[in-house]
Amino acid sequence: MQFVNVSVDQYISGLFTFIQSLMHKGCKKVIMSEILERRGQHSFNVKVSKVNNILKLHCSNSTNIIHWSHSRNNFNRRFASEYVYDDGVHVHPIRGMPRYYMSISSAILFTERRLQRH
Repeated sequence: MQFVNVSVDQYISGLFTFIQSLMHKGCKKVIMSEILERRGQHSFNVKVSKVNNILKLHCSNSTNIIHWSHSRNNFNRRFASEYVYDDGVHVHPIRGMPRYYMSISSAILFTERRLQRH
């Protein structure tokens, strides 16, 4: 499903259908990373903001789905200006990917600690 060509509701519906299929296959926790904005794509970024807000709200009421905000690592605030590749969309392989991997690693460690508590 291409994010640009669907409504926010359609995207959220498809996403949660996918999450439910993961849960039915035995996943104990699912980490939903926030969607990062793109440089110079206002209409896309408006959708991104709406989806991220809905995900955050839904995940705050769930014990099995975690919404991960890269802002914990200050990655998302500086993404478009420092970590994005010249195309304005992809993460820069040298400047951005190590920071992105660090954020994903933090998400996994955070979730692992949550699993140990339950």
